[in-house]
Amino acid sequence: MPVATGVSDRRGYLRDSELELAALSAVSSTTNGTAVAFDASSLDYTKVVIVSPGYTSYSAGSAEWTVTFKAATSSGGTYATIAEAILPATSKNIELAFSGPQVTEKLGGRATHVKADVTKTGSPGAASATVYLAS
Repeated sequence: MPVATGVSDRRGYLRDSELELAALSAVSSTTNGTAVAFDASSLDYTKVVIVSPGYTSYSAGSAEWTVTFKAATSSGGTYATIAEAILPATSKNIELAFSGPQVTEKLGGRATHVKADVTKTGSPGAASATVYLAS
């Protein structure tokens, strides 16, 4: 049976609202995410999915938004960067893969909390994005 055009490029993501790290709508300044209790160290492999509709006034390196996935050994602890991505100017889904051993190594201990921060560089247009964990 033939495959419909474009089906091979589609990916399904099981989305659990408990694992949503950010739901940002037209933010105009750097935003620190809220910590979510999650044992990222126990995972073999998973990913952070970033869904972004794009934004205006993008200029690589001088006017852009960066999403940073971070983990810590406690809610109020020091968060280490696990992965990050620059939001593109146009609509796109981005996947940031990570593993439990990678998280534990970067933290020097077991991760119990994760979050996503969005950082503004320069003067890009307002950003919107949904960031969540998926398998």
